[in-house]
Amino acid sequence: MTTRCARFGLAAVATALLLSLALTLGDWAFGQRRLSLHESRLQRALEQQPTLGALAQGLAAEPAIVELATGDAARELERLTAGKPEELRAALLARAREAPAVRLFRVEDDLLYVAFGDVESRFTGFAIVELAARSSGAGDQKR
Repeated sequence: MTTRCARFGLAAVATALLLSLALTLGDWAFGQRRLSLHESRLQRALEQQPTLGALAQGLAAEPAIVELATGDAARELERLTAGKPEELRAALLARAREAPAVRLFRVEDDLLYVAFGDVESRFTGFAIVELAARSSGAGDQKR
């Protein structure tokens, strides 16, 4: 009887560990796929070189994307990225301060699109920052 209980307990623990591993890997894969979809979307937009206004108009058509209205985008970006790895945060903030134009878009509750523009306000680069704690950082693209 004791051996049977021990085997049952061991099987339950092994099953719980495998289930936990499967759910963790599934969550990670879903997050990676979601980020790659957002990145490919902005990469396609970058290739078309729209103005930041046209980009904002296109993104506004999506129900889950809201432009963050702010006078100082670099300061707002600094506030939103608090708690992110310092190297990543410093590079992103330096780029935001150097760019002639920056627009911020919140995607759902946990992603931030940072769109960079040139002096004519053409879309010239972007970064995607995960605001939720599930990720390690941001994706960044520029021309």
